[in-house]
Amino acid sequence: WPEYNTAGNPLGDLLATNRDNSYRVFSSNNLKIDFPFIKGLSYKINTGIEFDNNQRKTYNGVETKEGFENGGRAVNYNSVERNFTVENILNYSRVFGKHNVNFTGLYSGQKNDFDRDQLVGIGFPNDVLTNYQMNTAKLLTPSSAQFAQSILSQMARLNYGYDSRYLLTVTARRDGYSGFGDNSKYGVFPSFALAWNIGNEAFAAGQTYLNNLKLRASYGLNGNQAVSSYQSLATLSSRGYLNGTNLLTGYVPNRLANEQLGWESTKSLTFGLDFGFFSNRIQGSLDYYSSRTQDLLLERNISSVQGFTRVLQNIGKTANKGIELSLNTVNVKLKNFTWSTNLNVSHNTNKIVDLYGDGKDDLGNRWFIGKPLNSYFDYEYAGIWQTAESDKAKAMGFTVGQIKVRDSNNDGKITADDRVLLGSDVPSWTGGITNRFSYKGFDLSFFIFTRQGQMIVSKF
Repeated sequence: WPEYNTAGNPLGDLLATNRDNSYRVFSSNNLKIDFPFIKGLSYKINTGIEFDNNQRKTYNGVETKEGFENGGRAVNYNSVERNFTVENILNYSRVFGKHNVNFTGLYSGQKNDFDRDQLVGIGFPNDVLTNYQMNTAKLLTPSSAQFAQSILSQMARLNYGYDSRYLLTVTARRDGYSGFGDNSKYGVFPSFALAWNIGNEAFAAGQTYLNNLKLRASYGLNGNQAVSSYQSLATLSSRGYLNGTNLLTGYVPNRLANEQLGWESTKSLTFGLDFGFFSNRIQGSLDYYSSRTQDLLLERNISSVQGFTRVLQNIGKTANKGIELSLNTVNVKLKNFTWSTNLNVSHNTNKIVDLYGDGKDDLGNRWFIGKPLNSYFDYEYAGIWQTAESDKAKAMGFTVGQIKVRDSNNDGKITADDRVLLGSDVPSWTGGITNRFSYKGFDLSFFIFTRQGQMIVSKF
């Protein structure tokens, strides 16, 4: 467009060439051995391999906007990603009268690596050779990226059942993650669970309306490794600098090392009740849980005097507790018509129990003891300054028509000390209901979901 020469034909990119020779190969294999000399003992190995190869050549010639402005632009992209998984599983299962015993042992490893190289060239004598003339480019810009990570796991689990009435599960896991610091790569996570099938007791055998009634409880520790590769290491970024009239490449630190970075862990206690009545026309579950998480993986704001403003650490403790109800009902069941309903309601509360061991809040990160992790700490708005309040507004540094900020500490001025806790993005309760109707092969469903008692950031 002559009158607006920064705009190009919106269909111009259709004239770019793109050769995509990408392919993906994956394989899943397993082998199982039953040992005849020990009844119930077996060994199984599972292996999985994924190989993803991407090779793309894109060329924007002078008939495209980008190519016209640069005298042609070529991009050669090559990447290889691989995933390897090996699981060794030893299993022993036997029934002795009313006793049922099952033991599982696991030793597994998983590795993922990625390697990418890219070359961008601009300024070519012509478009004839497209991507195959990188040696004639006026400017070549190479880039590359690599990462690798691995997880090593061991697990032992024992299941015991008596007469299908009393159930016990004991589990111990040990997991190692390469992305953590040298001193904290491994974590041990035990757990156990109990269940009582009340519906299988003799006193419940004659109850025709009862199909299932199970009481259960569990306690355990699990881990979270939600950090990417190398985040425990100090890294550098390139930074150009002048040496006389020459521009040279230098490096500056862009992340602090943390050799103690390790597993985030959560202790959980859960009580639950499963039920089913009237040929399972009414079934569902009720759960109460309480958990405490420690060594949270959080980015902490720090003073920039150290050359950095954030650092990833294991800090603090949080507590969660709540109750969940799930209910499934078949309201109407006829020959050609069925109406069913699924209802779920949950209530959850969470709070910060501790941060750095001194019982103090962290105002810079907006973390407060006894409050949810994601809390809103800001000025409170109290309306708009009106004409009749012009003198008061002026005294506080505002004019009529501006937002009125509440003077929370009543000192006659608006400062950072007037900020207050406004709320949290954690809802006090959530709920959802789905109704499904089926008639002679036709299905209709609708879903309603709600979150209540939650503060959210306005996008408008």
